Amino acid sequence: MDPNVDITGETHFELEVTVNLADEVTGLGVVFSMVDEDGTEWLYVIDTVDNSWFGLFSGNTYKLTVPVGGATSLVNPGTVGGLDFSNLTGFHLQIDTGGDLDPYDVSFENFRAFVPGKTWKAI
Repeated sequence: MDPNVDITGETHFELEVTVNLADEVTGLGVVFSMVDEDGTEWLYVIDTVDNSWFGLFSGNTYKLTVPVGGATSLVNPGTVGGLDFSNLTGFHLQIDTGGDLDPYDVSFENFRAFVPGKTWKAI
């Protein structure tokens, strides 16, 4: 059985984040990257007026979304180039505390690729 994930045709990623503890002034941010079979890795840093994955505060649960084509920078070009959505091998989730060294506590749930209004695939 192939352990890789095929999200061909899916248009968005969504991640549910519950922040149990974060700096009361700056909150924290979430950054993630997707990796395909040949090692290509694209980073998603979502920080726009309409959709920011930063400024997340304690006591809240957030449903964060981004288009699958919304990657912001290339981490590793791999051997073929371009992210192969039919052959994803992994992802990385990171917490950005904004340089603040205060303790934090976060949980992630329901990381998925989906088309709004249709059945989704868990990643």
